[in-house]
Amino acid sequence: MSQYLYSGKASLFSATALSLVLLCVPEVAAQVALEEITVTARKREESLKDIPLSITALTSQDIANRGVSELRDIIDLTPGLSISEFGAGQLNFPVIRGLTNLTGGAFAENNVSVFYNGVYLANSNMVDVTFLDLERVEVVKGPVSALYGRNAYSGVINYVTKRPSDEFEGTLKLEGGNHDRYGIQGSVSGPIVDGKLGVRLSGRFDSFGGTREDAISGVDFEGYEKKAIQAAFEIDPTESVNILATLYYSNDDYDQPLRVLTTGNCGAPAGAFQTTLCGKVPDFSDSDGTPRSGDPDFELFGNKRELFMATGNVSIDMGPVSLTSVTSYMDGSEGQRIDRDGTGVGRAYPLIGGPTPTINLSTYGLSDADDDAFSQELRLSSNEDENVRWSFGGFYSRFNRLGGFTIVVDNGDVPAGAIAIVPFPIGQGDPTNPPFFQDARLKDRELSGFGLVDFDVTEQFTVSAEARWTDQKKFQNQIGSFLRFPSDADGPDGIEGSWDFWSFRFTADYDVTDQTKLYTSAAKGNKAGGFNSLVVGAADLQYDPEVNWTYEAGIKTNFLDGRLGLDAAVFYSDLSSLQLLGFAGVNSAIRNAGSAKAYGFESSVAAIVADGVTFGIGLAYSNPSFKDGAFVNGGTDVAKCANIPACADRIVVDSNGNTGLNLSGYSLPRQSDWQGTLTVDIVQPLTEDWDWTLRGNYRYESKQYTVSPPTNVAYVGSKHRANLRAGVESDRYSVTAYVDNVFNDDSAVNTGIILDPSNFTSPIAVTYDDKRTFGIEARVNF
Repeated sequence: MSQYLYSGKASLFSATALSLVLLCVPEVAAQVALEEITVTARKREESLKDIPLSITALTSQDIANRGVSELRDIIDLTPGLSISEFGAGQLNFPVIRGLTNLTGGAFAENNVSVFYNGVYLANSNMVDVTFLDLERVEVVKGPVSALYGRNAYSGVINYVTKRPSDEFEGTLKLEGGNHDRYGIQGSVSGPIVDGKLGVRLSGRFDSFGGTREDAISGVDFEGYEKKAIQAAFEIDPTESVNILATLYYSNDDYDQPLRVLTTGNCGAPAGAFQTTLCGKVPDFSDSDGTPRSGDPDFELFGNKRELFMATGNVSIDMGPVSLTSVTSYMDGSEGQRIDRDGTGVGRAYPLIGGPTPTINLSTYGLSDADDDAFSQELRLSSNEDENVRWSFGGFYSRFNRLGGFTIVVDNGDVPAGAIAIVPFPIGQGDPTNPPFFQDARLKDRELSGFGLVDFDVTEQFTVSAEARWTDQKKFQNQIGSFLRFPSDADGPDGIEGSWDFWSFRFTADYDVTDQTKLYTSAAKGNKAGGFNSLVVGAADLQYDPEVNWTYEAGIKTNFLDGRLGLDAAVFYSDLSSLQLLGFAGVNSAIRNAGSAKAYGFESSVAAIVADGVTFGIGLAYSNPSFKDGAFVNGGTDVAKCANIPACADRIVVDSNGNTGLNLSGYSLPRQSDWQGTLTVDIVQPLTEDWDWTLRGNYRYESKQYTVSPPTNVAYVGSKHRANLRAGVESDRYSVTAYVDNVFNDDSAVNTGIILDPSNFTSPIAVTYDDKRTFGIEARVNF
């Protein structure tokens, strides 16, 4: 267990565990130390303990030991990181320090930049990319837009794959478990021409049936089939030139997301149909416990996606300076076919001219998107041995997306000659327009220049400055309809807009001793602006970038000859030009509507408490809240709040005459104030060649307020997730049994609303995590 900078809640379990660590460490007999890790968070190789940033890094050994195979596994092991997700690989928005995305939607910009070998993953349906042969995962907390650019607003997640090895090596892993889980993963690596050309090839196949099934149709939920291949080529034509090229392809097929419709208990006058939920969102065991889907004859799936990525990294050592070129290309596509009414039998619509007064029809959501992107970075850097170190460069990227979304009513059961009203007339085989559709063509071009300067004032004291200027241009052309009312707000030729802005980071760090570093920083991050679609009024077509200024101070230190490590940081974030989702007429629109603040801390302890026993604890707290002036336009949120005493007094009229909600003082939704993790690794000898192992991790997250309405009236409960792994291993072989979600936690993950065309209501859809799963892995290294 290499780098355990984990977050957590200042609760009894963590305080007790920390006391045990501090008591046990002096008893260690073996003179061993926590592993030192090298990271590239500032685009150069540095020791993790020396870099003045709050970072969690998982090494390839951590990834193997913990069975890390998806983004959720990283979150379980990372302080200050959570996720707002909607299941089946859809709408995954990583959240760092509680700074959650407030807009949602497949085309929304992330608050956290996610990179795979330098490829920026812009689509929220693809950030949970299928992992393959990872060398390291780095999670950087706090704004780092000055170095990473686009949307490194509150942090970065960087997936780094393994390079070709100098000697021939390989690995093969087989896995099987309950709920029809099975998989195979392997890699081979070695030199083709010694010292000149190395190649690494890897592949993965995983299948999982999902832990829940539709009680009516038999359709599975949350299962998947994932396939991925990867190749890396390293070329050293001369001693001063290094070329690393990687190719990646994945094809993932997810079942439908698990979404259970929950009855509202507020939001309407007494005696009327309640459309909103107040209080705690039911855990799965407290709901009706019956997820349902539509007609199995209508092909439904959660997310089918393909992704191809290619990167080329060329480094040229020119003595006092080095030149680096990073080129990337991405081509991705994804599609969804999802049941929307969640009944399994459809909803009742009036039927005219048929044998019955009503007919049950099912409603489905269909979406598709095709993305392609290209980027090029050039960077000139000084020698790292100098007292003044610098790096300057330029960056260009383009991103294109063609996508659409449609709500359809399955009219196959409408009798011939009859008409169903849904809320417009539709007959069997009727080709009339669907109740809602949206087609979009988006283009994004970014051009930026950046620089970094480090200055060693003394041998112990260093100051640094980072800056990036960005010129961003976007184009959008969308058409659509809402209940058959056409909308083409950006016109037949589309709309184009541009923004330019600066990002900064200023840092000072002081080495108190060789083992203790203090640092402080001020950083400005930006999240891209954009355009609304299907809105009423030209004033709502465009919104500006969101800004985050974060001020941070931290300490990194080791004790007891490196057997005990402590990392801690405190921060304050000031968010302005907040992008909030409100209403413009009958449609939703994103506006820059106010500001927010967040303050908190992260602290982590890792310790070798005995020979072969490593223990980790983390604490993280953040409570972001809206500041004065945060205002969301009305629509249905105002109508709901008018009948909810807890937020009725929040209905106000702004200076422009817009009726909406004053959010001042409310917590940001979809984020937990407290997080807690506890980890343990035990490796003990079994025979001369074999060890037995026991590894476990536990994560706690406090409750999260839901979004609609964003007034803290509803929340999902706290989450308790524990994973356990036990097995035997030698230098070449290992066999490991595992149990995930040991306590079978069934708390709600997230909520959303879906339009019901039969009665214009918005049922509440709740997503849930997998039930307890278990299985066994066998691995051989050669």
